[in-house]
Amino acid sequence: MSVIGLLLLLADEDFDKAVRPFLDAHCTRCHGDKKQKGEFRVDTLPRDFAVASAAGRWGDVIERLSTGEMPPKNEPKPKTDESARVVEWLSARLREGEAARHARSGGRASSRTTRAALKC
Repeated sequence: MSVIGLLLLLADEDFDKAVRPFLDAHCTRCHGDKKQKGEFRVDTLPRDFAVASAAGRWGDVIERLSTGEMPPKNEPKPKTDESARVVEWLSARLREGEAARHARSGGRASSRTTRAALKC
């Protein structure tokens, strides 16, 4: 097994302990296999945070949890420290994924510099 494969396996185990119970308790009822409000499912989001599209979707989850938008008002709210732990775990994986994407690109920026950024 490659080092990356081992890291992904460990991340999956950590996910199942750190994030899955939270998602099961607060998210999958509306964003799972039986119902997909907003055409969004948390139960099938890829866990490879080095893939930009997956990272973007997890970023959406973080934003909605951080702002209190999710769970919605009519659903039980998680304790603040529970949400904070999940957001921190996901944020750490997103930072690791960004570093992996940067390393794969040979250190090149993945986006183009805008004209406004060049006007200094």
